[in-house]
Amino acid sequence: MTLISLMILFKMNNELKHQIKTPLTIDLEMFLAQKTANGGLQKQDALDIGSNAACAFIHNIEKENGTFSDDELISLIAVLEDFYNETFVGEFTNDDLNIIVFNILILRKDPNSEERVNNYLKPLFTFD
Repeated sequence: MTLISLMILFKMNNELKHQIKTPLTIDLEMFLAQKTANGGLQKQDALDIGSNAACAFIHNIEKENGTFSDDELISLIAVLEDFYNETFVGEFTNDDLNIIVFNILILRKDPNSEERVNNYLKPLFTFD
């Protein structure tokens, strides 16, 4: 069990996790399906989609509430871990979760984060 998994286990707020799960899962499913339809989904694509979809979710909550708490971040990471473990059974590792979390943290520190995330996800909104 990784440090991130232990943090999630001890700190996670199940109510927050439930509130985050449905909208984030819908986004992840849509983006992954669109990437698959547009020429194939590689593992790195799936990890990048997770990081960017999570940041887009955080941006939306910040716009609505003015902030995104540490408890919300921990719950969001738990949702990502569950989603990827269930979607990519036997293929998703703790290292993969660490990559997603690291990328989320890097994106969050970028002053152009919202623009970068939107530019990454925009092609995944295009349906033929």
